[in-house]
Amino acid sequence: ASTNLVESREDENCSSVMELQTNQITGANSSDFSPGTKVAGNRLLLAIFLASAVAIGTLLFVRFQRRVPQPEVTRLVQLTDDGLPKRRIATDGRNVYFNEAIRGRYITATVPIGGGLIRRIDTPFANSYLLDVSDDGNWLLVVSWEASLEEYGPLWIVSTSGAPARRAGSVICHAAAFSPDARLIVYATGVELWVVDSLAFSPHRIAILPGTPQHIRWSPDGKRIMFSVRGINSADLVPWEVAVAQDGRF
Repeated sequence: ASTNLVESREDENCSSVMELQTNQITGANSSDFSPGTKVAGNRLLLAIFLASAVAIGTLLFVRFQRRVPQPEVTRLVQLTDDGLPKRRIATDGRNVYFNEAIRGRYITATVPIGGGLIRRIDTPFANSYLLDVSDDGNWLLVVSWEASLEEYGPLWIVSTSGAPARRAGSVICHAAAFSPDARLIVYATGVELWVVDSLAFSPHRIAILPGTPQHIRWSPDGKRIMFSVRGINSADLVPWEVAVAQDGRF
């Protein structure tokens, strides 16, 4: 009888120990993997991700701002004193080119960037209206017309050294600009933007815009064409740009 009593007590003790261990395991599992714990963990990860994204974005913004300082005017220098109205200024870094209005017509002229004597660019046109100068300073883009001050007409490539001007194919425009290597010319006619090879003069339309494109310029790396668009029924100018792909397409 005593032997049976001892065995019964040992069985009860084993059962109690097993129940205790089972309860501990079950309790730990239910606590660790409850829905509330999962939600809290997800929220923590999301908060860490958002904080990291904001920090990285702030660092990139600050770094970009440091690399591209805002331009500012530090000094003004008077280059001419002839008293004539001037329009559409362009420069190659050594000379400044511009249009002057003389007795109801336009001529194209130049002056050294440090100031000095004004030199007229000779052309055979009644009106010679400058649009752009090549980066090497060898060529000008000029439109010509016979009567009134239209600022719109056939496009010519004019040498700054006195060589004869040559017609840019059949291009008629009111704005134009050389690419950095002077191989391409982008020009505007009406509300359309076109590109043409400066030797073959084979035009290709880039875009039809909601207004008149003006003040065309290429980025120094040749990857973007920047210009302003004047609305058809508005005097406001809106900045636009067109990307140039690596293969030269637009």
